[in-house]
Parts: sequence; structure tokens; C-alpha cells
Amino acid sequence: PMDEVGGKLFQKCPFCREEPAEMQEEIESNLMKRIEKNDPVAMYQMAGFRAQEKNYSGAFEYFSKAAELGHAEAHYELSMFYKAPHWVGVEQDEKKFAYHSEQAAIGGHPVARYNLGYYESNNGNIERAMKHLFIGAKLGEDNSLEMIKTGFKTGLVSKEDFAAALRAHQAAVDATKSPQREEASVARQIFHNFDATSSGDAETRERIMRATFSRMSPDARRRAVQNARDGTFRKNYDF
Repeated sequence: PMDEVGGKLFQKCPFCREEPAEMQEEIESNLMKRIEKNDPVAMYQMAGFRAQEKNYSGAFEYFSKAAELGHAEAHYELSMFYKAPHWVGVEQDEKKFAYHSEQAAIGGHPVARYNLGYYESNNGNIERAMKHLFIGAKLGEDNSLEMIKTGFKTGLVSKEDFAAALRAHQAAVDATKSPQREEASVARQIFHNFDATSSGDAETRERIMRATFSRMSPDARRRAVQNARDGTFRKNYDF
């Protein structure tokens, strides 16, 4: 649902049907009210705030709570915590990595599905790995398709199965394409890139910007430039 405030359209909160809070304190206060009602989406969002603050133990806590309530994205985040936990304070655990990857994959997370395929491949379970990768490809996950391609080149995947994976992957990609999605995706990448290189020189920032914009269609690129000029990226998209 949308609402008009000050002559501009803003998306209402899908839970409370109110305009989004302007201040961080208000946002977190609203999230806590939802968390108290066992809302896994709010828990996941709060975990994101903690991660932005580099409070990784706090992020881990809220991801864990959301995962307990079946949140697929939270399961995926936990799998990453257990895979490379040196900066988090939890012990690396391959079994927990596999468990949370599986739960996320069951919930439809494409990257988690790829991670399972990679995990099974590393453990010599090629048949199981390929099953995961084919599912990942059908979800439009690029790395899954690349591993299937490698399997085809090495004789592990038949020509017919590879062709089927290509068609399924393309169908999934086409189904999610739209100018708005493309613009939002690249807008996020732009800001993430600039955040990561805020101390870099102008030449580096320009190179990153050009590489990012090269992924956009001409129409989306024009809209992105206009939005960057009038400062509406952060208002229109959830960064």
C-alpha cells in the first residue's frame, strides 16, 4: 500500500499500514513491538541493523530467533556465520552450516541451494551436488549454472540435461526482469560500492560507477541518473 506525504508517494509498512518512521529510534521501536509478537521478518530486519553497526553478536542473536520461526533468509545468514565465523565470535561448524543452508534452500533461497551443491561436491557426493545445482539453476542462480556447465565439460552432465538447465535458468531470469527491479538492484549496488570505496580516489569511484551502470538497460540507466540527481534513490529503495 502507498500513501502520499508532502506530495510524494511512500510505501506504507505492510504490518501497521503507517508511513515509514523517519528516525532510527522510531524504526527500531516499531520493530521491537513486532518482535514482541514473534514476527520473524522484524527479527531479521533488526539483525540487519545490528550487522550494520558491526554488532555481530547482536545480529547473530536476532538471525537465530528469526530462523527458529522459519525465516529462510535468516537461515542463510546463519549458514554464513558458521562457515566463516572468525569475525563473529562463533565457532566454525560445517554441520550447522549445512543444516542452515538446507533450511534456507527448502525455503527457496537460491544461493543457499548453490552452497549445498558446492558443499556436497567438496565432500565427494557428486550426485547429490548436481541435484542441488539443477534446482539452483531453475531458481535463476548463476553460480549453480556455472558449476553445471563445468560438469558438462567434464562429462558429468549430459548435453540434454545441460540444455534443460540453460532453459530453466533463462526462464527464471526472464520471470524476474522488470525495469523497476533492475533499477533497484543496480541502485543498491551503486551505494554499496560507494560505501566500500568512500575513501578511494575519484578514478576508482568512477570506474566502479561505470561498471555498475553497464549492467543496466538504457531506460533504467536514464532513470537511475535522474534519481541520483534528485536524491530519490534512498527514498524509493530500501537500502
